[in-house]
Amino acid sequence: VQGSTFTPNIVFSPTLLAPENSLIYEKYIIPVINSSVPYQVLRPYNRWENQILQLLTHIFSLQEAKETNELGTMQLLLQLWNILFENKDWKSDSDSIHRLNHKQAGLQTMMQYIHDHYMEEITLEMIAAISNANGTSGFEDEVVAAIRPYAEGLGEIKEDRMRNLYIRRKENNGKRPVVQLDAHSDEVGFMVQAICPNGTLRIIQVGGWVNHNIPAHKVLVRNRFGEYIPGITASKPPHFMTEQERKAPLDMKDITVDVGAVSKEEAVEKFGIRIGEPVVPDVTFTYSETTDLMVGKSFDCRLGCAAILKTMHTLAGQDLNVDIVGACAAQEEVGVRGATVTAQVIKPDIAIVFEGCPADDTCVEQYMVQTAIKRGPMLRHIDSRMITNPRYQRYALDLAEKLGIPVQDAVRSAGSTNGAAIHLTEKAVPVIVIGVPVRYAHTHYGISAYADFDNAVKLACEILKRLDEEQIMSF
Repeated sequence: VQGSTFTPNIVFSPTLLAPENSLIYEKYIIPVINSSVPYQVLRPYNRWENQILQLLTHIFSLQEAKETNELGTMQLLLQLWNILFENKDWKSDSDSIHRLNHKQAGLQTMMQYIHDHYMEEITLEMIAAISNANGTSGFEDEVVAAIRPYAEGLGEIKEDRMRNLYIRRKENNGKRPVVQLDAHSDEVGFMVQAICPNGTLRIIQVGGWVNHNIPAHKVLVRNRFGEYIPGITASKPPHFMTEQERKAPLDMKDITVDVGAVSKEEAVEKFGIRIGEPVVPDVTFTYSETTDLMVGKSFDCRLGCAAILKTMHTLAGQDLNVDIVGACAAQEEVGVRGATVTAQVIKPDIAIVFEGCPADDTCVEQYMVQTAIKRGPMLRHIDSRMITNPRYQRYALDLAEKLGIPVQDAVRSAGSTNGAAIHLTEKAVPVIVIGVPVRYAHTHYGISAYADFDNAVKLACEILKRLDEEQIMSF
């Protein structure tokens, strides 16, 4: 998936139009599905084909409406079928029926694939849109805008002045324990600190980076017009370094962003550069179905934001014993600031924090690997700012084992999540962190497995289906 291309399509069973063995089915449907016609290209300059195109357009608009009109859709499909039936020769013979049986087998396989993977495709489109959005800490506007369309229909959506986004499930009744689903919307990046006389930009880190990972990458710099313009993170070329400079660790003051300007005046006047503006990695999301791997930026924690949305969509309409509020919090990378606010607003009784957590399977001894990609989400027992509620943690791990959901558990000696703020809110809130392993978090690129993301959502859904006041109090 790359970008946000979407091809409208309609897939339905013939029995939607009429029951099998009925007169209508035998007279008008069997001749079509038993014919040798494999497909029909619809051309707008042909009268009857254009009529079908218009009907399809009408059907699509009905499906996009907030209140879907099922009867209206059925009427339009019947009109469409009638036009199709009257304007084609649907005579069949034994050879065509034999060919049909082969085609039907293929169609059944395709339909099953669509059924199994439809939500996966929609989810990947959502992850791509949210991952590609630009949003360092404090500048999450574009991310919130990318999340909003995928939250439509879930319930009440609100946004505060810090750019925290709240999604209150429409099935909430205000009389049940409240579960906060948390993730953070910001990403590590930079800010323009000064404009050098030669037109390059001095930057500071926003969030945690390792200096030597920063140079020689494409970035986007927001200018005074609100546009993100391309640049390159740069450091002194080795050709001009002294021996002492080659051996010295790279300092942030020696890293600049080059947008192509040749002077400070040109950077300001032509490129619209000004200090205080955000700088983000210039990376576009990709997914390989062959390897089930996603590559992109800001998986810490845009995968978490997508997990909130998919969890809430999966549970939409289901009768639960808890109220659910999703919160995509700002400014986690600079000290869990957004979650400090969201937890005060939501006042949860219990919480699930989704994270894009650093994978360790390429950088520690094999016996120490606790967060590998393709082995399921990771649930941490401890990090630098939270000891996970041990009863809640064990409940989640045991449930995953019982249901056959692959998970990993880890003991972290460093790092933290929004759980640090949430678990200290008012009621001493039980919190678990369900982390999707991300190789090379806090760099320009991350690598994650879609299956790990999917299993994180599955575990969250199964926990939410079982939570009630008694269970929460037992933690």
